[in-house]
Amino acid sequence: MNNYRKISYWMFLGLTVLVRGALAQEAKPLKKIDPNGGPKSLNPSKSNPKESKYQVPLPGKEGAAIQNQSPLTVVLPERPTEIVQGDIRTLKVSPRQVQKQAISPGADESGQQIYVRIAAGSEKYEWMDWAAKKWAAANKNRINGKEISIIIEKAGSIKSANFIRDGNRGQPYTVWSPASSLFRKFVEDAYSGNVFETDQALVLSPLVFATFSDSREGIQTQFRNKDDSPKPMSMSLISEVYARELTRGPQVNENHDAFKFAMTNPLNSNSGTMGLLLMAFEFFGATNPNYRQISLQDVNDTDFQKFVGVFKAVLDTSETSTGNLGNKLASRLRVLDSALIYENMAIQAIRKLERMGTDHQLVLNYPGMNMVTDHPYYVLKQNTSNEQRQAATMFMEFLQAKEQQLEAMQSYGFRPVSEHISDKELDTYFGKFAKKNGFVSNLKTVSRIIGSQPSVMIEALMTMFEGIEFTRKQ
Repeated sequence: MNNYRKISYWMFLGLTVLVRGALAQEAKPLKKIDPNGGPKSLNPSKSNPKESKYQVPLPGKEGAAIQNQSPLTVVLPERPTEIVQGDIRTLKVSPRQVQKQAISPGADESGQQIYVRIAAGSEKYEWMDWAAKKWAAANKNRINGKEISIIIEKAGSIKSANFIRDGNRGQPYTVWSPASSLFRKFVEDAYSGNVFETDQALVLSPLVFATFSDSREGIQTQFRNKDDSPKPMSMSLISEVYARELTRGPQVNENHDAFKFAMTNPLNSNSGTMGLLLMAFEFFGATNPNYRQISLQDVNDTDFQKFVGVFKAVLDTSETSTGNLGNKLASRLRVLDSALIYENMAIQAIRKLERMGTDHQLVLNYPGMNMVTDHPYYVLKQNTSNEQRQAATMFMEFLQAKEQQLEAMQSYGFRPVSEHISDKELDTYFGKFAKKNGFVSNLKTVSRIIGSQPSVMIEALMTMFEGIEFTRKQ
């Protein structure tokens, strides 16, 4: 069985936060899931007369068109013109059949406390921890006279998805809040009914290439289009950099060291799996501008497997957590030139480097084919009680309130979803990163957002990555 399918109760590695309330408060009706798929985004534009320039498009239901195309402004990457020479051991992938199970709700707790266990991605764990403590301090939350205890656990998106997919048993979660809705269908397809009570975004963050300025300048100088314009940052361009350096030596680093690019392991981390999808959409989108959805034929394409195999062979994919990758990027002793990472983690790295007083400056570049982490908040029906679901929904509404959203932005670099935060407030925080680090407020001008993909194809893509092997010719 593949590593990313294994489940262990020891995966719950995060610190536990117990939150207790004291006064009675009437629970509000539960918010229902969006039947078309994808979390609802409370963008700032809803409260403004004009559409917010910070509005972030989210993937809709499976197979939907890529959103917000703008052929005049979005530069899509081409396939690499320089490639690493070698041989690929391919893998023919077949989709795995999923055995559906019925949903079994849990009974209300007989004691005087309602426990709500939340599986939270590492990228927002600290923010949710802060919010949970603040929520407890308000001392206002009870249901049917029972105190509410919120237990937040740091859990990787893929491991927690597997745990819930396999029944959410033992110590069941009440809420699953992964980094993105990428694995939503992966869980949903394992149940015969609708397993999610709610489905709303908490905060937003697109993918970026975070590259140190000297390395970015070196890449722009060395790698040009036919019209002599610099090539946009992309997985294809990263492949070209490695191809040239493996034959000619270091090319882009001012210290004349080998170029070092990293992304998280696609078998263990949401951002790494997103990186695989970026590779697919760059590879097939280069010859088909209307490319919308990855197929099994694409996964088994020999040339595509070779393209992916090169990355598997040369990239640093040792990190299994995007949070850990962000820490590596912000190291005082510079160990990377560039990384594919969430925008908010890149902003945190920028701030950390500034506090350390280093001369290292990170520049953000947005992939032409991009994905957005929407940090959904799924209240689960499987092995959870009605009281637990009500309590979980109350906490979700607290997280989406303006004060908590501002904290997510100002302390952790997230784009908020609250409709009560104005562009002026957003500019106050993000403006400095736009001037110095390449932050782009309007994602529509630089990226085409990849739509939701079938869970069987995402799993097939991961299986392919695990099974292929590329051997470079010396």
